[in-house]
Amino acid sequence: MIEILHRQDERVVYRSETATTVRDAVVEAVAARLSLEGAYLPGVNLEGAYLPAARLEGARLRGSNLSNSILASANLRGANLRSANLRGADLRGADLSGADLRGADLTNACLEGANLTNAKGVK
Repeated sequence: MIEILHRQDERVVYRSETATTVRDAVVEAVAARLSLEGAYLPGVNLEGAYLPAARLEGARLRGSNLSNSILASANLRGANLRSANLRGADLRGADLSGADLRGADLTNACLEGANLTNAKGVK
């Protein structure tokens, strides 16, 4: 069993009875269209994960590997993505407003139509 906790009060945001890794639990929750708002996921490896329309607003993904992942139309509003690896990530139409992207690697990331209003670390 894998539990994903909230970054502030440590309540369970999502519990998977079948996932064997945090990555599997995140993919499972997103596929079921469940919210992972405020999830505590620092340093998680989501390389190449299929996460379209993920609901990760306010999530802590600091230092996570999201390279080559599909995050099109994802809600990452206010997420902490400091030092995250987003190389080659598909962020088309994603909401990154207010997100902390300081030190994040966005090399070859597709940001077409993404909302970067008040995002930190974006030039």
